[in-house]
Amino acid sequence: MPKRKGFAVLCRLLLPQVYVVCGFGPFLYKMVDLAMNTFCF
Repeated sequence: MPKRKGFAVLCRLLLPQVYVVCGFGPFLYKMVDLAMNTFCF
């Protein structure tokens, strides 16, 4: 029973993260790519 509750809490914590990654992923990827090109090459 505690395991299932822990899983529910984990899902509740992770779902917003998934939405954020889906929303800002391309933007962050572009920024990281730009930063890598600027600082590494």
